[in-house]
Amino acid sequence: MTARIEQGPAAAAAVTPQVFRDLLAAGFPVDPRAALRWSRNGRHHAALIDDPVHGVLFVKRTGAPLSVAGGGGLSLTKEILFHRVVASAASPFVTAHVPRFVFASKDGRHLVVQGFAGHRGLLDAVLRGDAAQLPDPTLLAGFLADLHRPPGPAWRGIDRPARPGVMTFASVSPGELLARPPSYGDFLRFVQPRMTGALRALDSRWSPSVVVHGDLSAGNILVEPDRTQSFVLVDWELAGLGDPAADIGTLAGSLLWASLIAGAAGRPPVYPAVRAWLTKLLSCYDAAAREEIDASYVLQWAGYWIVERVCFTLPPGDRLPARVRNALDVAAGLLGEG
Repeated sequence: MTARIEQGPAAAAAVTPQVFRDLLAAGFPVDPRAALRWSRNGRHHAALIDDPVHGVLFVKRTGAPLSVAGGGGLSLTKEILFHRVVASAASPFVTAHVPRFVFASKDGRHLVVQGFAGHRGLLDAVLRGDAAQLPDPTLLAGFLADLHRPPGPAWRGIDRPARPGVMTFASVSPGELLARPPSYGDFLRFVQPRMTGALRALDSRWSPSVVVHGDLSAGNILVEPDRTQSFVLVDWELAGLGDPAADIGTLAGSLLWASLIAGAAGRPPVYPAVRAWLTKLLSCYDAAAREEIDASYVLQWAGYWIVERVCFTLPPGDRLPARVRNALDVAAGLLGEG
């Protein structure tokens, strides 16, 4: 989800009353001295506030538009369930890297968790060409291995499959063509002969067996600058039963895509560093999980993530820019069809 940050006195005057009124109406006692740090898109679906009693808080409300395939509005049902389970039954290792649960309204429309004012999105760091902010792969792999376990009784409600909607591009309706930018036709000509079979095979191999994040892109990992051991995973609304390779592949694809975009923009070349970091992450994951994960299968999911990202962020022109074609070349290679 792309966020336009509203901040400063003018934003506070316009946005803060609505955010605080929403929370007070939902039953959360916002301190009168609380102040707004920022609000996403100025529509109150997400905000960061300073509360003298509770500290820095991140507030989410249902209804935010989803950036995933299919669109729709954000539901907090699974995320609230997830945070309740983590607060009561998850391992200390998982709890250490998930925002602390603070409040959820009875109607499920509002969620308040611990905020992290000093952290930044990992995706943004890589887009800037800053590979030094990649989190410690041993710690992150340990966290994921601890998360990726078969759900026990405490996970009831989160143990339903969280299946990715893999696109095959086997057939496209005229309406779909009209709804997309002109470059969509160029995208299909590039993708269909090279990747459709691989995407179909990937979809058929998907096997839900463990609890997963469900949207583990680098944008949902917050890192503290220059402290690689300090990271937090956020936005758990798609958590459920899934395939661990797809979860890690989403992270890999988002990092590889960001490194390619950074290189195309003339920023420091971080693609080799990201590939090396991913190799280390997978090795550490094998050790922590005590079970080898198929690295090629993970990278196939990374290739899928890049294809999906390109599809839903197509430029308005008639043809795909060179940087987009380069990203699709990389995706084809990851999918084993290059």
